Amino acid sequence: MQLECLLCMAYISFDKKAWEEAQTYFDLAYNVAKECSETHIAEQCLCNSGIASGNAVMQDKQKMFSTFYSGALKGGFGGFHVGTWSEEDEEDDEDEEAEYDREDDT
Repeated sequence: MQLECLLCMAYISFDKKAWEEAQTYFDLAYNVAKECSETHIAEQCLCNSGIASGNAVMQDKQKMFSTFYSGALKGGFGGFHVGTWSEEDEEDDEDEEAEYDREDDT
């Protein structure tokens, strides 16, 4: 009975995408299945625990990337500002190029 309850909780957590919780229940179910000599169920629990663990890691990475890219779209990467090129910037570049060309002539 305990094994069945743990498996139900594990699959409910898995369906809710509560990966750490699912992994915990699968690990507990694995230990109970192993004690009861339910080898096939123990193997499934071990496999599902690994999948839940991998999903948790991927979910964390996905959150990290979405945070990073949402920050980039809002105007910058950390301390760097990502802006647009203005006509004023272009005029400044032309002035610098003209000054550089005068230095070459001398």
